[in-house]
Amino acid sequence: MVAGRTATKETRPSRALSGGVPPAPSRRVTHEHLRVAFNAWAAAQDGGGVVLEEPGLFPGAHELCEAGWLRRRFVTAPGELSWWWTPQGDVALELGALTTGHSPN
Repeated sequence: MVAGRTATKETRPSRALSGGVPPAPSRRVTHEHLRVAFNAWAAAQDGGGVVLEEPGLFPGAHELCEAGWLRRRFVTAPGELSWWWTPQGDVALELGALTTGHSPN
């Protein structure tokens, strides 16, 4: 089951985000967090974002956004909300690899 579809490429230049350790989502990481994070990460490999089509994934996406792992953007023609992977998300994956011994790649 696909969580969403890929949004168009970013049309404005990326802003440099502040460095540092990204905070964890406010709750325990759920299956929904992982689905949203994976789809956003995968879309980012081609410079895109994700438009979620399942309403049940929005709370997890908002929490990941508040934690700095994703950014919200309105980029599609009808103004749909899309979710974009951030450099903080990469740091979170790298820190996870340091603490678990598993590579994010």
